[in-house]
Amino acid sequence: MKRGLLVIFVLLLFPFLLTGGTFADDESNDNGTLRINKAEWDQAKQKLKVKATEGSGRQTLTAHYGGTDYQMEYKEKKNRYELKVKPVCYAQILTVDSSSGATSAKSVKVKNGDGAGFACSDNGGGSTGGGSTGGGGGSTGGGNGTPSRDIVVIATNDLGMHCTCPTAETFVVLPPFNTLRAQVFERKGENPDVLSDPNDIRVEYRIVENTDESLQNDPYFKGWIEFGPKLFPGTDFLGNDGRIHGLTGATLSGKMDAKKGWWEITGIPAFPALDPNGVENDPIDPVNGAKRNPYLTAVVDVYDQNSNELLASTSTVVPVAFGGCCNCHLQVAKDHGRPGTPRDSFEVMGMLHQQNGSGIDISKIDPDGDGIGGPIRCSQCHLDPAMGETTPPGIPGYKTSDKTFSEVVHKFHAESSAVAQYDPDIAKNCYQCHPGNGVNCFRGQHKTKGLWCTDCHGDLNQRIAQNQLKKPWSAETLPKCEDCHYNTAEGKGYQHVFGGSFLNSMGHEDKVLCSTCHGTPHGLSPSTLAKENDQNQRLQGDSRAIGKCDVCHNGKSNIWMVPPHKGTPGYSGGGSGGGTGGTVDVNNELATTCLNCHGDRRSKVNCNNNKWMGHDGSKVSNAVFVAVSTSLTGSDCSSTGGSGGGTGGTVDVNNELA
Repeated sequence: MKRGLLVIFVLLLFPFLLTGGTFADDESNDNGTLRINKAEWDQAKQKLKVKATEGSGRQTLTAHYGGTDYQMEYKEKKNRYELKVKPVCYAQILTVDSSSGATSAKSVKVKNGDGAGFACSDNGGGSTGGGSTGGGGGSTGGGNGTPSRDIVVIATNDLGMHCTCPTAETFVVLPPFNTLRAQVFERKGENPDVLSDPNDIRVEYRIVENTDESLQNDPYFKGWIEFGPKLFPGTDFLGNDGRIHGLTGATLSGKMDAKKGWWEITGIPAFPALDPNGVENDPIDPVNGAKRNPYLTAVVDVYDQNSNELLASTSTVVPVAFGGCCNCHLQVAKDHGRPGTPRDSFEVMGMLHQQNGSGIDISKIDPDGDGIGGPIRCSQCHLDPAMGETTPPGIPGYKTSDKTFSEVVHKFHAESSAVAQYDPDIAKNCYQCHPGNGVNCFRGQHKTKGLWCTDCHGDLNQRIAQNQLKKPWSAETLPKCEDCHYNTAEGKGYQHVFGGSFLNSMGHEDKVLCSTCHGTPHGLSPSTLAKENDQNQRLQGDSRAIGKCDVCHNGKSNIWMVPPHKGTPGYSGGGSGGGTGGTVDVNNELATTCLNCHGDRRSKVNCNNNKWMGHDGSKVSNAVFVAVSTSLTGSDCSSTGGSGGGTGGTVDVNNELA
């Protein structure tokens, strides 16, 4: 975190412009929603002042700040709620919740008299700062409010868009389940350390737009609280501690788990947040029309485990939206003479399920014995690896299927003549079922380049013909970067890991997750969603994939380029020279073609001894070599240099002069 900035991230209501460190009061609140009118730092009193109004009548307002809850005091004469609190450290979120269920948030940039930013601990001293008991020190060290360690944290979502069902009374495809990853780098000398020791640091997260109170009052999420335990025995979506829990026990805020080189929290019960004011790419609820925010925000903080000092903070998008079942199925119910409600849709679906080969009317399955069909989930009988299960758990009295859920649901919709009446091009219209409804979950640079889902995944007819749906979520059936980008490769040690190669591969000496630099699948940097580019803009002033060496490396290039390899020879159009030994102009396509893999003496792509080796140790085809060398030199190099033989002369990558 750069010195001088107290950021309390805003994600919900009323964007505003901060000038001079103050906010203009706005006492009007005609639309009946909760509003934070003012949030400013009082430099003289060393306090954060918050003022808010609640348009739907007097409620209980609770401010969440610095890990503490404060009940705001109502001022009768001013007709508003007020709070004055001393911040515990910088980079905390300020949110205010109403007992009516409304939530609001505001952003504060703290400025001192000369306009320079400062952290809230700068002038208040600290318990273990520069002096024995404070007096000019930071909150926990660093002398003047600057963190004592030079830390960079980069966080990403694992899939780019998680899908969940709105509620759980009838049938469920997917529950609220989101996964967040982060990598922490300590900038030391030329090469940073990758930190993943829980005895050294701890990494915490929190979802801004979801709170325990807001989800308990969400009309859809109430269904998960009531019926979720019937679908997932042993899981209470509302725990005894009053907090919302996911399938893994993960909550809406907490500590991330240390992995081998990164931090992760799996199974966050993130849920599309009600947002009456609308957000970018609003999904419209097909049942009641309420607008929801599908692009939530996670704030990730890194603390020194021993001193409790806040070392670094970042934020990233946590995407979650409802699937598109209701796009067709409400109308299907009407076309069968039933009202277009979710319950009627479920009962008609059960009838169709029975008629199409299984003989089982799923709407009549009553696992909880209350005399009403449901709730059921498809993966109880059809294996879905996305549920974290290796076999379908089954329902007592019913047989399980040997076909995966992905196979049966995709094959039926692609091949059914009845489905074609609702969408004749369903095999290519992924948004009809996957998070569409205005969400546009495919939003990365591939989208900008004009690609569509089927360009990487194939349409349903192709996938069925190739039996891909028998092994969903696996490296065998998911697209790979190397399918199109011949100068890249993903780790082959992850063939049998959920999510496939890109999600689990690492580069940069096997230390950096691909997604750390490139972003989330389906939202690869730069994203068409402006909010999703904020992290990269903060880190490098550029929304593209992380490409400035000095984001993590002290003294390295601050020019964006790909790849940022050490030891590559300089070219006339690019590079900053200096510490990097001359870097390559990314706009010079020929200059970077071979150097993507062979410009780094540490590279595992070795061309010694007449062998061109892939990342996994396999031999690269001569056709690729000829194509590359011809592009670079106009010749296939068969008559020049090297050892001759099949590859026409290879270069010793360890010989820098070569």
